[in-house]
Amino acid sequence: MNFVGIPVKPAPKVVVYLLGHAGGTPADFRRWDLFAGPDVRLVPIALPGRATRQAESSMTDVHAIADVLAREIAMRHDATSPAFALFGQSFGSLVAYETAVRLSRPQQPAHLRPVGLIVSARRAPHMADPRPGEKRLSECDDAGLVAGLSERYGDDTLATLMREQPVIAMRFVPQMRADITAFDRYKPAVLPGDGDPRPLACPVFACSGETDPRMTDEEGRAWGLHSSAAPVPVKRYPGGHFFVRNEAAVKLLVQDIEHFVLDALKITKLAPVSAPAPASVPAPAPAPASQKPQKKAEPVFVSDFDDPDFPACF
Repeated sequence: MNFVGIPVKPAPKVVVYLLGHAGGTPADFRRWDLFAGPDVRLVPIALPGRATRQAESSMTDVHAIADVLAREIAMRHDATSPAFALFGQSFGSLVAYETAVRLSRPQQPAHLRPVGLIVSARRAPHMADPRPGEKRLSECDDAGLVAGLSERYGDDTLATLMREQPVIAMRFVPQMRADITAFDRYKPAVLPGDGDPRPLACPVFACSGETDPRMTDEEGRAWGLHSSAAPVPVKRYPGGHFFVRNEAAVKLLVQDIEHFVLDALKITKLAPVSAPAPASVPAPAPAPASQKPQKKAEPVFVSDFDDPDFPACF
């Protein structure tokens, strides 16, 4: 993964890693950190195949993405690091959740466990999406994929670009298809009621747009079946599935994220949680006594991570 953010805040209490919708890029979050106070830093994540990582192959499995991201976060956090939380928008909610699951395993030291998870515009992971009767958009040709996304999620950004500037639009279709393929294939490793303990101990906050049909309040509260810190609050913001493209809504959301993670920092119980996953994320090996310990890798600040050809969120 590639950590992309605005200049580092001097001493945040919590870092929130941001994962976007299918086909999304760090540009979707480029101003979010400006709306947060000094105690919270918001850091967009660039997945392979987009933004500064366009030369890399996109990944088509949520679990594989989460494996890599969990290792990356483990490499960047030690006992002196700020606490961290994860935010995901739509497809990004699944990646954020599975990453949080991996970092919440019993073997993980306390500093590698997330203090909170914010999920946006996606029902709880055990609830099928696409819904029964809906086609898998990943199985459509390019035109069908773009048209299906526009119809299902009420957003014609890519469809308009396809009509007006098809050459440019086709640059974004492969990464969109990769994410939608991962989305369509996704199944959680742990299902509620199958005898396993809930995989998360951290609080979860669910949100979406007021007119988003892809997540009802009940489906948002169902995220609580995956965390021992239930119940899960659900909040709606002005807009639809992509309410995060509305600056006024984003300002309200960032304020709520800030309050949520700072409250979670106070109340999260970091006692070990059982989960059926195989192995913990390996911590970086300590430096030999004769060798000076290396400085922790910092999230990379890339000032030009916006793609000039892709329509901006706001």
